[in-house]
Amino acid sequence: TLRGATVDGLVASGHTVLALDIRGTGALGPSVGESGYSPAYQFAARAWLLAASGRVEEARSQLRKWLSDAESVEDAKIWELVGALDAAVRLGDADLARQLSSPLKAVAHVASGGFLALVSVGRLLGASAELQGDHGSARSLYEVALVAAEEIRFRPEVALNRLPLGE
Repeated sequence: TLRGATVDGLVASGHTVLALDIRGTGALGPSVGESGYSPAYQFAARAWLLAASGRVEEARSQLRKWLSDAESVEDAKIWELVGALDAAVRLGDADLARQLSSPLKAVAHVASGGFLALVSVGRLLGASAELQGDHGSARSLYEVALVAAEEIRFRPEVALNRLPLGE
């Protein structure tokens, strides 16, 4: 519950419930300031959830606000950037993806926690490179991501990395 309201009650009263806090606090998330997560994480998570649910303009607006409010994307935590980049890629927004990719290039070989599961940073960077029209870099990044996913034997991410490689 959130302040005594049940999920069913919130949905019945017209609220959109995007996710539940899996930590068990009962807080609906990501509502900025209510779940205990940092505001930067919550903004990025909300953008990802909006993008995943097809609410494109709201997601794009959320990402732009997150980027404009940030003192520096370079100072953001990896999971915030990974989630925000995932949202930008889902939106097919080359400009947002380009802005979010720069600080992650040094960790292309890493599998990091996304908002719902482990993701290969290189796969998201590869998708961003594709949006920029740089297919050579995209292929290289997908290959790096594939190695990272195979090393930890995370089969869903292995499959997602093989898909753009045509394997």
